[in-house]
Amino acid sequence: MRHAAAAFLVLIACAASSRADEPAEPRYADKPASWWVEELIAGDNPEAAGSVLRKMGDNAAPSVAARLPTTRAARDRIALLSLLGAMKVVPASVAPHLQVCLRSDDAAEQRAALKVTERVATGAAGLASDIAALLGSSAPDVRASAATALGAMGAAAVPHVDALVACIDDADPRVPLAAVTALGRIGPPAAAALPDLLSIAVPRPQQAALLYALVAIGPDDERVADAFVRAADSSDEQTRATVSHFLSRVTPVAGAVQAAAIRLVKHGDAKCRSAAAQALGRHGTQHGRFADELYVLLGDSDVGVVGAATEAMLPRGEGPRPSAERVVAVWRSSKFPMAFTQLLKSLGAEVGTALFEAAASDNDELRGSAWHIIQRTQSGSLTADADSLTRVLLDHRIIADRRFGLFSLVVNQGAMVGEPLRLVLNAVVREGDPKSAALAVPLLSKGPDRLGPLLAASARPEPEVRAAALAAMANLLAADATVRDATVRALDDPDEAVRATALRVLSGHRGPAWDTASAARDALLARLPALVGVGPEERRSVLSIAASIPEAARPLPLLVSMLAFDDCAESVIDILGARGASILPRPADPDPAALLTPLLDGEDLVLAARAARVLAMRRRTAPGIVERLPAWIESSDPRVARAALLAANDLVNADIARIGGSLVRAARAGVEGVAWPACSALSRIANDEPVARDALLAVADDPKNSGQIAVIQFLASFGDPGITRIVAFLDHQNRDARRSACIALLPIARRDGGNREVLVSATPSLDRLAASDDLEVARLAKDVLTAIRR
Repeated sequence: MRHAAAAFLVLIACAASSRADEPAEPRYADKPASWWVEELIAGDNPEAAGSVLRKMGDNAAPSVAARLPTTRAARDRIALLSLLGAMKVVPASVAPHLQVCLRSDDAAEQRAALKVTERVATGAAGLASDIAALLGSSAPDVRASAATALGAMGAAAVPHVDALVACIDDADPRVPLAAVTALGRIGPPAAAALPDLLSIAVPRPQQAALLYALVAIGPDDERVADAFVRAADSSDEQTRATVSHFLSRVTPVAGAVQAAAIRLVKHGDAKCRSAAAQALGRHGTQHGRFADELYVLLGDSDVGVVGAATEAMLPRGEGPRPSAERVVAVWRSSKFPMAFTQLLKSLGAEVGTALFEAAASDNDELRGSAWHIIQRTQSGSLTADADSLTRVLLDHRIIADRRFGLFSLVVNQGAMVGEPLRLVLNAVVREGDPKSAALAVPLLSKGPDRLGPLLAASARPEPEVRAAALAAMANLLAADATVRDATVRALDDPDEAVRATALRVLSGHRGPAWDTASAARDALLARLPALVGVGPEERRSVLSIAASIPEAARPLPLLVSMLAFDDCAESVIDILGARGASILPRPADPDPAALLTPLLDGEDLVLAARAARVLAMRRRTAPGIVERLPAWIESSDPRVARAALLAANDLVNADIARIGGSLVRAARAGVEGVAWPACSALSRIANDEPVARDALLAVADDPKNSGQIAVIQFLASFGDPGITRIVAFLDHQNRDARRSACIALLPIARRDGGNREVLVSATPSLDRLAASDDLEVARLAKDVLTAIRR
């Protein structure tokens, strides 16, 4: 048997070598596929041989198929057929070898061969008659498999269409289903079967397959459309469901299907109408235009149908886009406007104006739908027509809050830019509801030709609009006199918020607006005195305005009167003092001395001391000012004492020495805010007046004196005695004193001098600070130690 097998293999090898168009026979373990086929049929280990052949894959098909005609046992042929059926691709060259299996008496072998034949498909056209013969098999599954195999052969199966039609009445349900499916796969060439298929277009197990077959054979046949409609009108729910399922999924959509879908638009079953919508949508996508009937379904009374219709119209890729105008028209009257969300969002800019108009509608459903869509549409993807939108925003029949909400949406969505936006803003600023106008004003302030609308807004009756307009015109204040006039007039506005806004705008101006005398400047200066007594914020604004007025025009009486207010006295002193001013003012500058000198003898000591301070800053030594200072310096009122001491700091050294006793007593008194200016004045004369130096050292030695921290700055110039006092502050209970001592010692330690011994004495205290939890003080102490030990 081995010798016969070897001879057979030689014949196979020779035959294979003559087929140049086929791939080389695969090998495994240095053995060709044909050897392994023989091992499968007649060898000792068929399982291993089968495993090897399966691993060889499609290239082993010729060798496997070639063994079929010479294999005697049906069981072995079935094993070979199973190998072929499991391959990914079965070549057409296999087909001739299958005939022997198709003509077998074994039903199992026939089934296996039919399975392989189906895989070969049109390449097995020569076997069509053998396969058709099996339609008469006594085995139902063989008949069904034969029908399926014929369906895969395409044109080769056309001569056997009648035989397939005959199978439609087969008692076994598998056979009619396979026959109808096969006729559908054959397509239009099977037109002879169409009358028979139409005659059975009634409830059948193969109903869906029948529908596919009808469309495949007669894609544009009106009779097919009639069959669909009749099936949809069936009293059988399953039949209607099958038709709906088919219509909603069949692709491509043939003319007959479109015709049926159009007729089903008015069907009583909502599922049929939904399916019709989906079919019409696919037909429109394929042919570039949506049918009018699909727009009808958009207005359906069933929400599911509306949803199907809107989904069918969603733009896809380069496909057609529905008419935005028609979609919007249906949406406005629909019972289910929310169902249009995705469709309207997809149309974007094309429906922007309609969405914004609907957002202000009286129809609650429509308005809610519009808001929902706009708020969920990407910013900048909608546009609006300026004229239409203006009409809506100025329509006082619409609730103001709705108009404001609509305008907010337009702004937030960026639905308009450039000239259209400017036109809408102009209209809203002049005539829109107050909230919308207040929102529009700052947007308008950034564009050209804005002055007219802003001035109009500043004269509107609503205070919130007037205030917004004044704020928006702030950057025009310097360049335009009408803006200055309007802003100054607003200081007399009946509304407090408007007055505050005007004052804030005027006080924030820094420019040449008031450099030249004008009616507006005069009016502004006339209004300032009344503002001083209103409150601290108003006084700050008055000072800011006064500072922006040229010195020659400043309202000196007003400023002098403001010296009495603690919250603004320092700022007034800075303005009036003009530190370093000449003893004789320039002819064009007003001199406050004439207004200040009488205050020196007034009963208000705070005001008197502050007046003295201004005069001292301006180097104006009014008669008796030095003689008055000691009493003020030693006053129990810290405000008087501090103002007098600050005035003393601007005296010449000789005059400071004249009041030295008062300065020493003030430095030792421990009055809050007084020690620092007292020590500062004493330091001016410390090098010439030992008494002043001793007073400073004494203050530093007094642990109860609140001025001891302030004096640290002046001690470094007193040599070792002063440095010794600074070192003592390293152990002070006040953290700021320890920190200030480290800061004062660092430059001393870094320079070469005769203070080394005093500095070395500070190292124990510095070591303790360097190890403390206060990171800032520890760092400073380490820096001082490093400088000392370098």
